[in-house]
Amino acid sequence: MKVLKSTRNSHIEANKRRNLAVVVLLLVLSEFIIALGARITSWLLLAAVLPVLAVPIFLRRYDVWKAGSTGEKSVVRELQGLDDSYYLVSSVVLPGSRGDIDQVLLGASGVFVIETKNYSGKVVCDGDNWYRIKRGTRDAVRTESLSKQVKRNASQLRRFIHDTTQISLHVNPVLVFVHPAVHLELNNPTVPVLRPGELAGFIRGFESPFRLGEEQLELLGESIREASAR
Repeated sequence: MKVLKSTRNSHIEANKRRNLAVVVLLLVLSEFIIALGARITSWLLLAAVLPVLAVPIFLRRYDVWKAGSTGEKSVVRELQGLDDSYYLVSSVVLPGSRGDIDQVLLGASGVFVIETKNYSGKVVCDGDNWYRIKRGTRDAVRTESLSKQVKRNASQLRRFIHDTTQISLHVNPVLVFVHPAVHLELNNPTVPVLRPGELAGFIRGFESPFRLGEEQLELLGESIREASAR
């Protein structure tokens, strides 16, 4: 598999680094204020507490982004078994889009939009309705429709491909759950829902009515990469 854009410079990695940097900055600021307070006034000592109180907030954000990063990297590792007729573009941000696409995979078997979820606990799917039951609880909490999300991303990519290359094709949405402690309860999902170990086999065995040549695949991959880099 040829990687045209990796996860290294993705917005997830950027947010992970940013939140960790804020944590370090807050701790350094607190220590600096304490050092000043020891020589000047006691109110500075009180001011030193405020940065420390903010640390857990940014640590939680860091953990969320780190989990997302870990999930995307695990999917990339699973796809490494594909041969060089496949092209991978990670962390794709299309022009005019509000969010990013975790991975776009292009190959002779089709074009795929892959959405990665690093959820733990029980996840219930009923068509396009999705619910989470976190570990230690019994209450099902309805979440944003994960299938609608990945289908929306696939539709945006299909329009982008048509507008930029005049190639009309179907883009296949795929959901991948990577956390080892997730329990999936699926009832008529509207998109393929897979675990990481199933992904490469699913891609290889997929039969698309749209067969693209190597030059077309490389052209599409470069167009998506360049658009995402702007």
